[in-house]
Formats: sequence, C-alpha cells, structure tokens
Amino acid sequence: MGEFNPYESPLGDIPGGLDRARPSLTAARAFSIVIASGLSFSAAGAGIGYALGVVAPAYYRGVFSNGNDPSFDPAQVGLGLGLSQGMICGVVVGIAVILAVAISRRRA
Repeated sequence: MGEFNPYESPLGDIPGGLDRARPSLTAARAFSIVIASGLSFSAAGAGIGYALGVVAPAYYRGVFSNGNDPSFDPAQVGLGLGLSQGMICGVVVGIAVILAVAISRRRA
C-alpha cells in the first residue's frame, strides 16, 4: 500500500504542472531583463521629468542656479534629468531582480 502525502501536488505528473523544470536564467536573459527595465524606467522618468518641467517650471528654475537665465528651458532639463535618473533606477531595479531570482533558484 503506497503512502499518501497530503502535501504532494496533484499536478506533479501532468505536463505543464507544478513540477515542470523552471527555465534557466541565462546571461542573455539576465541582460535583456536589465535592458528592458532600464529602458522602461527611463521612458517613465523622461515623461515625468518633462511633465514636471511643463506643469511646474519653477521647480527646476529653483533647483539650478542659472534657472533665471532666458535660455534655461525647464522642460528640456526635466526630460534630460528624468531620462538619466530613470535609466539609473531601472538598471538598479533590473540587477536587483536578477539577484533575487538567482538567490531563490540557488536555494531551491
């Protein structure tokens, strides 16, 4: 008589069930995660920075010492800062995701 394990998944023997092998985290996949995260965060940051420069231009004018210069364009400054800061944040988040996945797979 076989032992009954109430904690065993009933989907274990079904193709595509819970016991299927997890796809490996290759270098190319990790690189694509970091790139995708960086690009999406930079696009979001550029949009937010540009909107801030258009809606509240006094913010960037107050932050920079040459903000009262007639050639100072708060929308361009916001776009550039949002793009660069979003890219940095996206790369950091992408690397954190890669590390979290690698650590969880190492323990499993």
